[in-house]
Amino acid sequence: AIGTEPGLKDKYTAFSPTTKLITVAGLILAAEIDAAASRYDQAIAAYRDIKAKAPALTLVNLQLGNAHLGKKSYAEAEAAFQEILKIDPQDENGHFAMGTLREAQGNATEAQSWYQKASAIDAGWTRPLMRLAALATAGADRATASRHLTRVVDLDPTSADAQQAAALLKQTP
Repeated sequence: AIGTEPGLKDKYTAFSPTTKLITVAGLILAAEIDAAASRYDQAIAAYRDIKAKAPALTLVNLQLGNAHLGKKSYAEAEAAFQEILKIDPQDENGHFAMGTLREAQGNATEAQSWYQKASAIDAGWTRPLMRLAALATAGADRATASRHLTRVVDLDPTSADAQQAAALLKQTP
């Protein structure tokens, strides 16, 4: 496991022993590799270690929450996501993450509310709109789904999300 490899911290510190940021970046990469490989316990331990070194990095709270979400440790995921919003109540990623959490818990109404907040904070971000469209589709509200998908296409017609949205719009009667 790359993230749990002995001496990993020393390996990344060797690039620049005086630059804490390089060390933290290397540790984040290792933790992300662990999380991507579903080694959530190792990733969580690494993210906690990183938080101790750089507590202001909201990215770490986001990734820590996502690792807990992967383990279905919902209370811990919520604590990490809420910490982001405590630091910055207007952090669109924190709102989106809370939507993802509520969706994983089966609470579509709350998920929708969180995604709407994320979209209101960053009106050009397509990910919350795609999730809102998916929730609307799941709830058989095709008009709302079409509205969100059309907005995605209008925002950035060449993006992957827009291509997916356009394909979904073609399928919608």
